[in-house]
Amino acid sequence: MKLDISTLKRIQYVALSFSLLGYAGFSINLMFSEKMSDFYKGFLEGMSFMMIVAWGVYMLWSVFNKRNPYELIK
Repeated sequence: MKLDISTLKRIQYVALSFSLLGYAGFSINLMFSEKMSDFYKGFLEGMSFMMIVAWGVYMLWSVFNKRNPYELIK
């Protein structure tokens, strides 16, 4: 199944933003864990984990399709 360029761009931008947001959320969770309530800590940890896993799935998809995941599609 071939995807057109605009769809690949959207997938790449979503995956890159998930990566950045996931690692940022995980870092915030580590820095402010004692100041947050258990609900917010668990919510942020779960969301960051989900985003990092989605980034990992995109990385695997890129490997199998022989694409560089960091090279922006033009």
